[in-house]
Amino acid sequence: MGLSVAIAGGIVMFSMIYVMLTLPNMIDQTISINKASSEIAEIENSILKTNMAMSSFTVTDAANGYVQFEIENLGTEKMWNFTNFDVLVTYQINSSPWNRTESLTYSEECNPLPASGNWCRQSISNDNIDPKILNNGETLTARGRVSQTIDSGLATAVVSSNNGVVTARTYSVP
Repeated sequence: MGLSVAIAGGIVMFSMIYVMLTLPNMIDQTISINKASSEIAEIENSILKTNMAMSSFTVTDAANGYVQFEIENLGTEKMWNFTNFDVLVTYQINSSPWNRTESLTYSEECNPLPASGNWCRQSISNDNIDPKILNNGETLTARGRVSQTIDSGLATAVVSSNNGVVTARTYSVP
């Protein structure tokens, strides 16, 4: 009888020590899963709150490749990370049936006009709440420059925010 009690006690002790050693690993995994879920929810919330529209897109100087566009913030998400925005401009070149698409890089320098292959923030209307941040109801006016002359035909601008929300507009170049 004494031997069976000692064996049972040993089994119980072993089980308790095993649980104590595996519990921290399980807690770490649970914490990392919760953290990842929280980050995903935060990104999805940001996407849901982002709503923008390109209210205008024009080719201001076809010979030099200058374009101008306006983005309205219709959502509640503040837009400020313009470096991570993607701006694509598709246009016709050399009176050919082929179109050229260029990705423009954000540049802080906009005076007087951006360099080739860049786009810049010219102004934000009613920018009183947060300077240089596009808040709800404000409109960003931006300029860009493509590398080649824009021929007559259709030109299209596509802007994607840092969280992937997209807006586009087409302009008929005379």
